Amino acid sequence: MDLTARRATRLASGQLRSSPITAIVEDDNETAKQAEQIQHLEASIEALREDGRDDVAALAERRDLERGQTKQDRKRRQQKTFELEVRIQEREAAISQLTGLAERLGWKVAETRRRRQRMEAIRQYEEAITEHSRDAERSTAEAARYRKEVELLWQEQREEEDGAEVDEGEGFAVVDSTSAEPAPS
Repeated sequence: MDLTARRATRLASGQLRSSPITAIVEDDNETAKQAEQIQHLEASIEALREDGRDDVAALAERRDLERGQTKQDRKRRQQKTFELEVRIQEREAAISQLTGLAERLGWKVAETRRRRQRMEAIRQYEEAITEHSRDAERSTAEAARYRKEVELLWQEQREEEDGAEVDEGEGFAVVDSTSAEPAPS
């Protein structure tokens, strides 16, 4: 196992320090995949940084050796130094690119979480609306039943009042609502 793979393994197992982005882990498959991608990217970033540190150390060592070397050796070492500098720059560019990708994935995970929370809130509000609608329908049905009862009671009252007026006008007294007897003279 080469040095880069060992570092990536140590980062993935938690033996190396990691950024707050790796703390993002969700039960949701999509989010878990994104979090796994972030961890993989961070492992790659850390491995690149470690390799970069090795290259920087090698570069410093080469510069120390360049002092006091022959012209031919110096040219060879300068070429190697240039190659090391190019590799360092390429690694820094790759680290920057991977860091940007990890940050975008982190934002995606956070947006997925916000979207899921919003959908849950919408679902809860819809359930509450449905329940209140059922309650309102029951209340409306009850109110209609009560209105009908009141209407029937008013109708009975009017009929009773109309019947009493007719009975009094003909000289009858109302004993009860079912029978009328002649009034005493």
